[in-house]
Amino acid sequence: MALIEAGSGGLMSIGVPLSDVALLDRDRSDDPAAADALPVGAGQKRVWRPASRRNKVAAASLLAVLAITASGCTPGAGAGPAGGTASLPTLPGLQPGIQGIRTATAPPTQHFRPVPDHRAAPVSASLTDPAASSSVPRPQGGTPPARPIVLLSLGHPATASSVEGYPWAPGYAVDGNTGTRWASAWSDPQWLEVDLGATHTLRKVVLDWENPAYATAFQIQVSGNGTTWTSLYSTTTGTGGVQTIPVSGQGRYVRMYGTHRATGYGYSLWEFQVFGF
Repeated sequence: MALIEAGSGGLMSIGVPLSDVALLDRDRSDDPAAADALPVGAGQKRVWRPASRRNKVAAASLLAVLAITASGCTPGAGAGPAGGTASLPTLPGLQPGIQGIRTATAPPTQHFRPVPDHRAAPVSASLTDPAASSSVPRPQGGTPPARPIVLLSLGHPATASSVEGYPWAPGYAVDGNTGTRWASAWSDPQWLEVDLGATHTLRKVVLDWENPAYATAFQIQVSGNGTTWTSLYSTTTGTGGVQTIPVSGQGRYVRMYGTHRATGYGYSLWEFQVFGF
């Protein structure tokens, strides 16, 4: 069993039995005469436990080593001869020094770089914010913007099933002038057709009737060739006046096909307007 002494150079083996150890606190005055006068047991070795912070750490290490040694740990290299003396066991954090002195090595200083906190980062604008939409490009593959709906029929060629007389020709219903009109013969059925010049997507039709010469039953029809027609809207309760009719379809030719008049007069329209893109 070895005795470990705390000296100015660290911890060292002094090679005496543990039973001969006396731990003494050195007076803060560091008076050697007063310290040497402190009583110890017969044959015991004085081991000073200095009062400074640095030496307190060495003293604490001394007590820990004594406890490990007393518990029967295997001594390190350089064990002494039989009789209970040995050099200091090898422990983590201790390095061999000169003449049996073992000194503790402090771990290297670690420097930490602060990690920025991005959770509080301000958000300038939402992608759905209308005010920011002009500066934020639309992601690829997104929904394309809606195309503007325009008047398609203005000034295009128009034909009709009949004309009541001059000046009520079909072209007057698509000239943009609400003071001119188309008027049909006084019979059923009758129709008015406009050629848009190309296939378009249709969104609405506006009928501006001359009251009381309006239709109570009629259809809005579309065609790609002017021969085969598809109905986009049908009613039997027309009320005259200005009727705005939502439609959905595609075609080049659009017509109003009247099947029943409200009165004995024919069909008469101030304007026949087709909207789409």
